[in-house]
Amino acid sequence: MSALNSTEPRNAHRKPIAACISSIFALAAPTAYATTFVTNCNDAGVGSLRTAVASAPDGDTIDATGLSGVCSTITLKTGAIVAGQNNLTIKGPGVGSLTVTAKYSNGMTTHQYQNRIFTHNGTGTLSLQDMTTSKGYQVSAAGNAFGGCIYSKGSVSLNNVNVTFCQARTTSGSAVGGGIYTKGGLTMLYSNLSGNTANGGTSGGSIAGGANVGTSMTAKYSSLVVNSATNSAGTAGLIGAAFTHGNTFIRNTTISGNSSGDNVGGLAVVASTGQVTLLNSTISGNTSQNGIVGGIYAFAPAIKVYNSTLAFNTAASGSAGSPPGAQLLVSGASPAIVLESSILANNTYGAGAVDNDLSAAGATISGHNNLIRASTASLPADTIVGKCPLLKPLKSNGGLTQTHSLYGHSPAIDVGNNTFGSGFDQRGSMTANGVRDFARVSGPAADIGALEVDQTDEIYDSSFEGCP
Repeated sequence: MSALNSTEPRNAHRKPIAACISSIFALAAPTAYATTFVTNCNDAGVGSLRTAVASAPDGDTIDATGLSGVCSTITLKTGAIVAGQNNLTIKGPGVGSLTVTAKYSNGMTTHQYQNRIFTHNGTGTLSLQDMTTSKGYQVSAAGNAFGGCIYSKGSVSLNNVNVTFCQARTTSGSAVGGGIYTKGGLTMLYSNLSGNTANGGTSGGSIAGGANVGTSMTAKYSSLVVNSATNSAGTAGLIGAAFTHGNTFIRNTTISGNSSGDNVGGLAVVASTGQVTLLNSTISGNTSQNGIVGGIYAFAPAIKVYNSTLAFNTAASGSAGSPPGAQLLVSGASPAIVLESSILANNTYGAGAVDNDLSAAGATISGHNNLIRASTASLPADTIVGKCPLLKPLKSNGGLTQTHSLYGHSPAIDVGNNTFGSGFDQRGSMTANGVRDFARVSGPAADIGALEVDQTDEIYDSSFEGCP
């Protein structure tokens, strides 16, 4: 009997095929990760953050957003919260709505528990969102102390997170990463790393008061401020803000007020691959109390600085090759140092406040439209040399991070470029900062440095004649 004359339903043979297709799609569907909820601010027990992390599967999201209006502080009295998962996300209700801390105070008594906040033993990423981690205290009487608030065998991602007043401390070993120690990478978005300390005690060494990063680091719309690497006497310690070991991208970020007892008050990068990129950012007011390089030390295959301001960094000592501002070293098959539309000025060393903003080795500096007050490196022909940029003090000028504005008669106004193609200056767009758009170009050309003066708002202040 032909198929046309068959009394068998016409779609009978299609059912197995349809079922087979459905099964294929079912197998291809992505895994639906669970969500575990935190319902109280207890240190442990049912509904606590500690129990939620302990019971969550790999790739889970711990949801603590429901704590808003219920409680605001989780005090860890029984050790750090340990995450064994490779990948885990912990989401809070906001930086001002939830603090996870190891310090307890009831207004009458205060106790600092001797543990960090998070220990991540997985090889993936610990992602923290919308919370504050504060006053973790990782201490070792004899040995090394890594990560005052956060330690990760993998990588760490921060989104709208404050890591504050944490300390890694030792007396005979090494204290590394006062705020964060990660063997992998670090990503910071809308986050702050502030007031953290790596302290070597009386006989130990210390490295990276803010963060020690094993591989790459990305920071955007973030601040690394008032972190320190020191010892009990305040005479030793390396790298105040952060020490990274891979591709480093710092964008729309301020690194300020950090200090080291010895060398490199601000940021240090030692990378065999990748490059260092500084874009729309400010490195200001960092200090090396007893050594060299207050601002940034970078050694990588390529270093590129766009529309940034590096100013007012200081060091106890310096030389032609080790200035208090920026020491840039490149090596490799195609070494490159590029400076575009950036200010390097008012960086000084020694009791006599000797000006020295920049040194470079390994490649000839390329780029255009920079203002560099004092340099031992050969500079592009159109660089403005020896002039005061007339920077206003570091403060909030709108946006999420502090910046240096320019006085109205600054030689840096309208003579820069926007080679990178940014739509906005360091303060960013309304979408990013919630206030207003801060255009990268306000006049006929971009201003040099991280901040673009809005000429419709600027009052010409010719009475100011000094160089701060």
